[in-house]
Amino acid sequence: MDRHDIGFQIDRIETYHEKFKVRLSSYVEALKIDFRSRDIISFYTSIINDIGYSIVLNCDKDEIFQSFFYALQFGLNHFKLASNPNKEREIQVGKTTIKTVGKETRDYIDFGTWMTVFYTAIILRDKKAIDFLTGLENRFMKQGNVSFDDVRIAEVEVYKVLFEDSKYLEKAIEIYELKEKEFSKTNPSRNWIDNQGTPVIMLCKSVLQKDAFGFNDLLEKALNKHKEYFSKKDRAADFWGWVSFPLLMICSYAYDNGISITVESDYIPRWLFEGDFKDCELNIK
Repeated sequence: MDRHDIGFQIDRIETYHEKFKVRLSSYVEALKIDFRSRDIISFYTSIINDIGYSIVLNCDKDEIFQSFFYALQFGLNHFKLASNPNKEREIQVGKTTIKTVGKETRDYIDFGTWMTVFYTAIILRDKKAIDFLTGLENRFMKQGNVSFDDVRIAEVEVYKVLFEDSKYLEKAIEIYELKEKEFSKTNPSRNWIDNQGTPVIMLCKSVLQKDAFGFNDLLEKALNKHKEYFSKKDRAADFWGWVSFPLLMICSYAYDNGISITVESDYIPRWLFEGDFKDCELNIK
């Protein structure tokens, strides 16, 4: 499946990407000298943005892999410091270890930010990162300045038990389905849930049932929904649309659990969900 081309401005994307590569290198070096915890997560979002652009531009795997590495590192650093304020922590910036103290914040500690960092952890198969993120308590994320409804929180609960005993995953999916069924059809969040949240949870269910045929059928439908959702004029240029991080995440999980994925799409590069990183080199210091 080809990605949508509404809102696609190749010159603008190329310009942004080239400028961002310089910014990323400068920012990493600056952090090693003067660490600013408040800036980390906002820059994390910029990296995720550029990952989408670099995939669209068919950049080298090394470059894309390196961006994923920094995105996860910055996302983890933010949550490590925010969840343990006023305590000295050791964090990594590139290959450099820094001791710093986090500050209390309500910014970007919500469930939505957690999910984006979790996606990168799954795609990169970083078990330590996954263990840390799944260990964060909901009461901490509920302190964020962006509130989330019960359905989105139930979605997070499914992700938290992906690597637990199957009975816990089965129960979490059941709870999600119940919350989703009860959720108002007129709620503004309904469109996102129908097009982005529920399709991923149903794919989780297929993995749980070891149903490869059902998984591929649902994946095709989920990709069509993604394409339709981001083909609207008001969303067409949204960087979340160029690559589907939620679907990349669940495909990575499914692939590692023995599901043969036959669907091809620009939204989910195969080398990423198959974890084909063996030839990727990290040019970090």
